[in-house]
Amino acid sequence: MSKILDLIQFDEVKIEKKKNLESYVYKATLKKQVVFQLLSKDNLIKLDKFEAESKQFVILGILSGKILEECDADDTEYFTELKNQMESMPQEVDDYLWSIGLKRREKTNITHDFDNCQSNVCKKVITDLKTREAKGIDTYGTTLDRTDLTRSEWLQHAYEEALDLALYLKKLKIEEDARK
Repeated sequence: MSKILDLIQFDEVKIEKKKNLESYVYKATLKKQVVFQLLSKDNLIKLDKFEAESKQFVILGILSGKILEECDADDTEYFTELKNQMESMPQEVDDYLWSIGLKRREKTNITHDFDNCQSNVCKKVITDLKTREAKGIDTYGTTLDRTDLTRSEWLQHAYEEALDLALYLKKLKIEEDARK
């Protein structure tokens, strides 16, 4: 497992205090890819924990191909080589993924069990939920069963999603009112 972690060697890992704010930016840089977290002074973590979390993020990004899609042309060869190295040690990758609560999964067709649905609306909502979950797994490499976020962080994510919903609803309300 440490072979996988050893592949990721950041160019720089640092903490910066934000001016006029009681928060800090943690940054880890690998080529032109930057992993960062903004944390308040009450939620600071040790630099080595941030580095470990950042390595996890980069590893998942490489395995999913997301980093290769987003990196500059100058860095494509470097990240392709990292991905090839990881793919040449499948057992180590699987061991690493299991150690962080994930298992390597092959792309599968999503099947739906609609036995408990009485309406087409229910069936469509279930389809949307399963599709959304699959997209989240492909994007973030994990499910909502992950345990690395605190209750407060989950609440923050939910709150931000609710704010987005409020904005979408207000936009539609404004458009609807303008039609009258």
